[in-house]
Amino acid sequence: MQLSVIIPAKNEELDLPSCLESLNYCLKDIPDKEIIVVDSYSQDKTTDVANRFNVKILRLKSDWPHSPSAGRYIGSQFASGEFILFIDADMTLEKGFVEKALELLRSNDLIAGVSGRGEEMYLENDIPKGERTNLYRMKISNSKINFLGGCALYRKDALVKVGGFNPYLCAGEEIELAQRLRMHNYRLLSIACPMITHYTPPLEEWEEFKRKKKSRLFLGIGQALRLSHSFGFLIESLIYYKEFTIFAGFILLSIILLLITIITTKSIYLLLIPLIILTLFFINLLKKKNFKKALLSLIKWAILSSEIIHGIILKPKNPKNYPKNPEIIKGLFNV
Repeated sequence: MQLSVIIPAKNEELDLPSCLESLNYCLKDIPDKEIIVVDSYSQDKTTDVANRFNVKILRLKSDWPHSPSAGRYIGSQFASGEFILFIDADMTLEKGFVEKALELLRSNDLIAGVSGRGEEMYLENDIPKGERTNLYRMKISNSKINFLGGCALYRKDALVKVGGFNPYLCAGEEIELAQRLRMHNYRLLSIACPMITHYTPPLEEWEEFKRKKKSRLFLGIGQALRLSHSFGFLIESLIYYKEFTIFAGFILLSIILLLITIITTKSIYLLLIPLIILTLFFINLLKKKNFKKALLSLIKWAILSSEIIHGIILKPKNPKNYPKNPEIIKGLFNV
């Protein structure tokens, strides 16, 4: 089979139809393909919606760790395609990207994956509110890059060689996978071609922030940082997550000052902690130009940074121990 498309999904009954319709339209001229929806034991009608389309459906079991990375991992284990396109359920594909990416992948066996330009459409009550272009910070011309975004087209044999996505990572799995691919001398490319539109509420909204925290997105960033496969890779990740890095650094500095105070019994060091907090608040105030928004942003960053530090502390699990027998809801698989 030429192409497998894998869509990790959890409670995506509202977004999934648009994603699948875009795939049907954009891939109609590509023969010999399959679309696999990997459901993370949704509590809504995600699988019912998927069942209305010409797709295959797998479902992770209820007691398994659930994450987009786990969906990608299991999906790739069951995929038959020579190439695998990963796309999230809240995205729509742009026509033309897959054909151009396939051409590049076929031209050089050392190219492991290709990504394109993404746009992020912010929603408020399901109504478009504004957009941020260049979601994955891609260059405007074809170029070699350090890692791909959440949507990308990969060569399956390269994924098999390095072990694929780490199913235990809650986030940052693309960066960790890219490091292993690069260690095997594979190249990752971005092309100057529209690839997807991502529909999401702004992270600034409190409900969206809580949703991402509940999904352990921020903890996952810490997991990925801990798994950096070299000091150079770690520096790359810290630079990419520079805002997280700076704030987490302030948190760690406060913890160090607290420990020094306990060890030396000199309370003078404690006075530096409020100074750090005021500095961070002042920076936020200059950026937000609103007292309430600056205060709320400070609280979010404190929670976010604590989650990242928690992820760094967590002991990594061996990806080979993740179960490989999901429920087959629909379709035949050559596994």
